[in-house]
Amino acid sequence: MSDIAVSRPTDGVDLVVLDRPNRLNAMTAQMFDDLEHLGRDLARDDTARVVILTGAGRGSAPVTISTSPEI
Repeated sequence: MSDIAVSRPTDGVDLVVLDRPNRLNAMTAQMFDDLEHLGRDLARDDTARVVILTGAGRGSAPVTISTSPEI
């Protein structure tokens, strides 16, 4: 996940940062795959309570986020 940074700044809170500031964090196909796998991992983690998704740098490109019943 070279373009996605994940940390846990406090118990139960996962911070996910899209890290392509030179492209306004526009997502690649690989990043979509990585986020899907991360979402599945976090869904199985009983200690994960909150996920904050943000972008690095000065802004982010618009993105559509939808829920998926498979995750």
